[in-house]
Amino acid sequence: NMLHFEYPYLVASPYILVYGTLRQGHANNAMMHPAVYQGTYRLRKFTLLKSQHGLCFATPSKNKNDSIVVELYKYDFNNPDIPGRIRLLELADLNAKLDLYEQVASTLYTIFIIPIELSNSEIVYAKMYVNMHASGEIITNGDFFGVETNVPFLKISE
Repeated sequence: NMLHFEYPYLVASPYILVYGTLRQGHANNAMMHPAVYQGTYRLRKFTLLKSQHGLCFATPSKNKNDSIVVELYKYDFNNPDIPGRIRLLELADLNAKLDLYEQVASTLYTIFIIPIELSNSEIVYAKMYVNMHASGEIITNGDFFGVETNVPFLKISE
């Protein structure tokens, strides 16, 4: 059900799923500005790997019981305090900044668009950076920081 884009630079989404150092309280979280934290969840059918250099990669898993801890962020595209043209530029800048950081142009990461059903039954499409060729140590609890958190599963739209 997840969409996979080979031309990731065409994808700009106000919803973004992150794991690893982009999460709250960690080294690269400031890059998520001006998007706003929406919650911490588990996402099924993914595994986290830790590379020999200490990098964290999410990779698809065929095991439906595998899951990873992610944070959902949203850029408020409807913020009335910011002119529409500026909102568009901010959204594009946020996505371009993350694409550059995740090295999508060099195919280190691939962008997945994941349809999520929010608690109000609205379906939104969240962007997540996935490494299709990662190898390394499996992080068995799905949390890069080793803290098994009791967080709800994201509901993926069918």
